[in-house]
This record gives sequence, structure tokens and C-alpha cells, in this order.
Amino acid sequence: MDKQELLKIIEKARGEEWEELDLAGNELTELPPEIGSLVKLKRLILGKWDSKKVELIGNNISFLPKEIGQLTALQQLYLSGNQLTEIPAEIGQLTSLQQLYLSGNQLTEMPAVIGQLTALQILNLSRNKLKEIPAEIGQLTSLQILNLGLNELREIPVVIRQLTSLQELNLIRNPLVNPPIEVANQGIQAIRNYFRQIEKGKDTLFEAKLIIVGEGGVGKTTLARRINNPKCPLPEEKESTQGIDIQQWNFVMEGQEKDFRVNIWDFGGQEIYHATHQFFLTKRSVYAVVADNRQESPNLPYWLEIVELLSNKSPVLLIKNEKKDQKVQINEKELRARFENIKESLPTNFAADNRGLTDIINNLKFQLQQLPHVGTTLPKTWINIRNELERLFKEERKNYISLNEYYKICEDMKVTDRTFQLEISQFLHDIGVILHFQDDPISTLYNTVILNPEWGTDAVYKVLDEPTVINQLGRFNNTDLGNIWNEAKYETMQPQLLELMLKFKLCYELPKEKNTYIAPQLLTKEPPEYEFNTTQNLQLKYEYEFLPKAIIIQFIVEMSRLIDESKVWQKGVVLKRESNGQITYAEIVESYNRREINIRLDGEDKREFLGIITNKLEEIHESYNQLQVKALISCNCEVCKDSQKPYLHSLPVLKNFLNKNKTEAQCQKSGILVPIWNLIGEIIGEDIYKRITSERERITNQTNNFFNDSPSTESPNPPESPQPTPLHPIERRNLQVGIIVSILTLIVTFCGLVFTNIWNPFKPSNNNNQNQQTKPSLTPSPTPSPSPSPSPSQP
Repeated sequence: MDKQELLKIIEKARGEEWEELDLAGNELTELPPEIGSLVKLKRLILGKWDSKKVELIGNNISFLPKEIGQLTALQQLYLSGNQLTEIPAEIGQLTSLQQLYLSGNQLTEMPAVIGQLTALQILNLSRNKLKEIPAEIGQLTSLQILNLGLNELREIPVVIRQLTSLQELNLIRNPLVNPPIEVANQGIQAIRNYFRQIEKGKDTLFEAKLIIVGEGGVGKTTLARRINNPKCPLPEEKESTQGIDIQQWNFVMEGQEKDFRVNIWDFGGQEIYHATHQFFLTKRSVYAVVADNRQESPNLPYWLEIVELLSNKSPVLLIKNEKKDQKVQINEKELRARFENIKESLPTNFAADNRGLTDIINNLKFQLQQLPHVGTTLPKTWINIRNELERLFKEERKNYISLNEYYKICEDMKVTDRTFQLEISQFLHDIGVILHFQDDPISTLYNTVILNPEWGTDAVYKVLDEPTVINQLGRFNNTDLGNIWNEAKYETMQPQLLELMLKFKLCYELPKEKNTYIAPQLLTKEPPEYEFNTTQNLQLKYEYEFLPKAIIIQFIVEMSRLIDESKVWQKGVVLKRESNGQITYAEIVESYNRREINIRLDGEDKREFLGIITNKLEEIHESYNQLQVKALISCNCEVCKDSQKPYLHSLPVLKNFLNKNKTEAQCQKSGILVPIWNLIGEIIGEDIYKRITSERERITNQTNNFFNDSPSTESPNPPESPQPTPLHPIERRNLQVGIIVSILTLIVTFCGLVFTNIWNPFKPSNNNNQNQQTKPSLTPSPTPSPSPSPSPSQP
């Protein structure tokens, strides 16, 4: 839209006293001063979220004219998806404004006059470049929803406490240090409590984790020990780390009175331990990935991949242990191009003269002090509680205490509110100081605060390393656990330790054998003999850029209640589901070398069962940071439906077809056009079908009303407008045909929207956004509702 067209629309809107104007998606580069003449305008849309295309539909507006402040009747202002770098001070004159959307711009700051918008109920500033929020935001006492996600905020102002009406606060993907991200993730009430405690006294956190990973026997334990003591002898081969070994390292920081505390976590490299790494590879960490010159160095990318997925690209030092002074043969240029978080590549020789060790230690110190959370301000009481818990472990040799004992410690430190106490333990758990699992208040683990995480992990790995359990292919019972955990330090704690294993998804209880468990990573590598009907299967395949080894183990544990007898092995499982007298089988097999998980189903209720399976796999996928995975669904054309190797349609491609109102996809094996809805209908729930039926009935009713000349009842306050001139019969028939075509388009579009809602993949979404992109409104609109709920067209 050019400027002259826009001015004509503005003039028309002014003359007819429009209350709404939608200019989203018109490639506007500026908003003329004449916009200030629309003094009756209550809703101005210059950018919005298109749920059909799953993208922001905005313009290219880089600045707002000061005349925007003349729109004093404005209640809703949508500016998302533009190129705004600043907001004019005149925006403070919009005292009637209730909703302001500014997501997806280039803002680096907000003006202090934002505090004058005291009627504001929704403020969306996400997806900008904001580095700070003005303290005046504390004046927005009517604010109910505040979205600050995906910015560059390191702290939020303490006045956030004053927003007593605030119900939702989104701070995701900000480099927060004040409050700590672990506090912010607990919600607005935890943030309020944090700032309340800060006012009573504060201290600074100088603590982080150093996590050492790599294959078994490459020198990880030697590195961990020599950081503290360069003269420490090489460990014997039998001393190879079993599970996780935790040590503490303190060093002096320049210009600081207190030492920097480092918790060194040395991870066992054997594959048996890979499934548990995900619970300890955290963001507040520096990683040392150790490799040597043995043949297994091709496994190095695995460790770099798993660190990237689980730690959100924390800094990595690549330590090359050059045994016998032989170079470690790796393609550093290629690795650095793929993994941008590799900070340094440092050679050493632990067996000779510690060559390079000083350089390694200096680089570790530097990277540890550069972590974003270092220097975080914490309430003094939190530090006091943390120190007391550490004293109990170090001086009194307590590996754990009861939750009631923890409460008593908090009360002695003048923290008496139960909510505060649990928030502190959650924070200490998140940074790796203690283990306290709060997600199930009735569990025995909830009532135990583990002061020494190594005590818990040692107990878990003792089971996995027990020869009896290994010989029984991962099978053990309570009697076995009593024999394994027979030391005094585990006395009376067997229920909690078993629950810890279940929490870590390291084992599952056999449904038909109470108190008998299976650790699936100790199962046979070869599948058992079994029959599976391979005709008319529903098939789905996941293809991974990188396939974490723990995914199939986690899935087996999560779905253990449905395992068909003993049809389970390390890399796969057969599930059986009975529902309403119908039996359906599912075979799920990992092909690690091809980076695939293949699923096929046989039976009467394949669609619903596949939905259950994929939902569970998607939950597991979401526990990794940006796991790259693609889903493909089997074709059900006449040629493929009985084939063991049907053509596999890409779900993203099908989604794109639906978005473009295409109803069919061609099978590349048979050439037959297949209705897309027949393909995806196999994997969505009945509720989606009901929604489609309901939408079709609604459209049919509206059509009948139109043809019967019935008045519309959709708008509670229809605007006054001249009565239309009766149409000529031919004109009327053309209009009816046009409406029928539009309705068919709407049905296809709705299918696309439904598919969008179940995307990620197959999982129904709570997002009911269904607005479509519109051109500028050329008719006046009803007065917008003052409700604080976000518009359907906003993310």
C-alpha cells in the first residue's frame, strides 16, 4: 500500500468515525501524521500474529509520529512485527489504552512515560532487544499480563513487586541474573518473595559447576584431581569413575574478598551411564570435553552434541590428552564450525609432565568467571541457609536431612514462611547444591533433602554396576536392593533411593510383579523372537539430526505399563493396548546409526494409540534444547496401504499444503493423489473431528441464514450503515456462488488451523488463535471489549 492509498483510508475512517482500523500486512514503511485525526479510534492494528501461517504479520514501520498521542480514545494498540527502534514520549498521552502489543520489533529501551498508561492491562514487549525496563513500570497497577520474553534483560526492577494485579509474567530466554533465572521460572510470586528478602540484606554468589565429560579412560578423573593438586598421581585403571564423582575447587578472584567456589562433576564415560547425564548437565556450568589419541576419538562429536542439547550451548573447553606425546587426531576446524560454544582447544599430557595444565586451569578460571550468573545478588538469608546445609554435610557428615529439619534451619535463619522456604530449596536444587524434588508432595523423596548429591548418585549407580543385576539383564527386586545398599549410610533410605532411580527413569516396576524392577539399559541388545502383523500398518518415522542415546530408554520406562509381555530390549519395545474390547499393537525401534526411531502399529485403534505414543515422545523431545527432529507418516493410498514399505509423507510438507489450501498430496511411490485429511486423520483425536463438524455446522447455518435473508446476530452492537440496494437475481446468484466458494475455502483453512494446533507433532494445543490476516477495514467496527484477555491474533 502506498502513501496516497493510506491517506485515503485514513480520511474515510475520519469521516465515518471508525472505531477500528486494521493495517497489518500492507508493507507500510511509515505512519503519516494524519493518523492523529482518528480521534474516535479504539483499536489500531499495525501488526498481529497470524496463527494460520504461524508468524507475525506486521509492516516495516521504523518510527511512530508524535501525533499518535492524539488517539486518546484508543484502547488497543497492535504494533507487533515492525521495525520500531524507539517509542515516542507522546504515547504516554494514551491514558485509555488497555492493551499494547510491541513484540517482534527492534526496541532497546522503553520510555519512562510508559508509567502514565495506568489503564494498561496487557503489555507485550517480547522479541525485542531490551536491556532494561524503566522503574516507572511499577505505576501500572492495573497490569495483568506482562510479556518480556526473548529480550536481553539481565535484571528486572524491584518495583515489579508493586504490580499487585499482575497474574502472568513471561521472562523466558533472557540472561537474567537478578532475580536468578531459577527464581524467575517459579513465577511472579517467587519473584515478589525474592525482592522482599533482598530488602532485608543481600550477598553475592560466586559459584559454578565444572562438568567433565568424555569417553571412559581418556583422563577425565586425572584432570579433575590435578586441578586441585597438580602432583596427584595418575589413577589406576580400576579407579575409573563409576557414575559421577564430585569434588570442590576454590580459587581466589582478583578484586574480591571471597573465593570462587567450583563444584567439579566428573562423569563416567561408559555407555551405561549416558541415560542419567541429562539430569546433571546444566546451564550454570563450564564443560571440559576430554579426548585422547585412541581410536574412539570419533565419539567426540557425541559429547559435544549432548552438551549443546542439554546445557543450552554453555562454554566448552576441548582438552586433548596427548598420551605418549602423540597428537589427538581430530578436525578442529570442522568441530569449531559446527559447535560455536567451543572456546579453546588445549593440549596436555597428564602422564608426562602436566604439559599444558597451567594453561588449562587459567582458561577454566576465566570461563567460569564469565558465566552470566556469576556475581548474582541473593538474599543474605539464602546464603546463610546454603552455608548451614554445607556445614551439616562437611562437618557432621550428613548426606541428607528430613524436610522438617530443613524447615527448622530456615526458621533459625528468620525465614518462617513455608513458601519462601520451598523456593529457596528449589533454587539450591536448580544450581546443583542439593537435591530436593518437589513435584510430588506425597512422595518419600519430597520429604528428603539430599545434602550430598554424590551420595544419591553413587547409590543409583551401585545398582547398575552390580554383577547380579547385570547377569539378570537388569532385573532386580527389593531383596537385591537390600543387599546392594547394605552400608550404614544407606540405612532406612531404601524407599527414597528407589524413588530416585524411578525419578531418573533408570528403571520401571514390572506391572504384574510387585517390587520387581527392570533397568532397560541392561537388557539384551538383540530383540526377542516375536510375531508382528506387517499388513495394513500405520507407520511413522522420526529422523534426528542427532539422536541422544537416552531417548529410547526414557520412552521404554515411561510406557512400561503397556509392554507386551517381555517384548523389550535395549533399542526397542512392543506395546499392547486394549480399549473397548479392541487390541492394538505398536512396535517402536531405535536405529541409532541411521538416527531414526521407527513406529508401526497394527490393530483396530491405531490412530489413538499412535497419538499416545507420539505425545510421550514429544514430551521427551522437549526436555532437550532445540532437538532437530522430523516426522514422516505412512501413505494410505491403494498401493501403500498393504505395503511393508509405504511411501512416507513429510508432515511439515503436508502442513504447508494445508496452509496453501491444498487438499491432496501425491504419493511418490504410486503417483496417486491422497486426501491430506485422510493421512493426518489417522493421528488426531476424536475431539478434533468434533471441532471440524461443529465448524461446518456453524458455517452451514450462517449460509442458510444468508440465503433466507435472516438478519445476522453475530455483532451485539451492529454499526449504523445505509441499507443496501436489493440485488438483481443474476447478481444475487453470482454472490451466492461466491459465498459457497468462500465457505469451502474456510473449511480447508480451518483444517490447516487445526493441523497447526496439533503440530509439534499431533499434540493438541490450547492455543485457540484462529484469526486470519485481513486487509484494511473499510467499514466501522463495534466497540472492542474492555476485557483484559489478549486478542486471538496475538501470540
